[in-house]
Amino acid sequence: MPHNTNMPDPNRRQTRPQNAHAHPGKVVLEALCAHHNKEEIEAEKRGQEERRENREKKKATKKAAVLEIARFENNMMIEDAKDEGRFPRNRSKGNKKFTNYKRQTQS
Repeated sequence: MPHNTNMPDPNRRQTRPQNAHAHPGKVVLEALCAHHNKEEIEAEKRGQEERRENREKKKATKKAAVLEIARFENNMMIEDAKDEGRFPRNRSKGNKKFTNYKRQTQS
């Protein structure tokens, strides 16, 4: 078999012995990837945990506020019912006052 003396295409990726185990496309993609060290990863995880805790605290605060408002409204209703029991309202007797007023002006 004759030895091929043709030069390979200059645009063709070449694999060198030190990276012969890596696919050339993978090498290019790895160069584009961002590599993080352990401190950066831990800081990001702590940030996520803090955001999650803040979100949970905010939900708990909103829930507590809604419950407090409900208790307050319930207490107001109870107090109003007690007050109404002490001082019953007079029911309107229609336009009796108005008719009395007319009678007084007519006579």
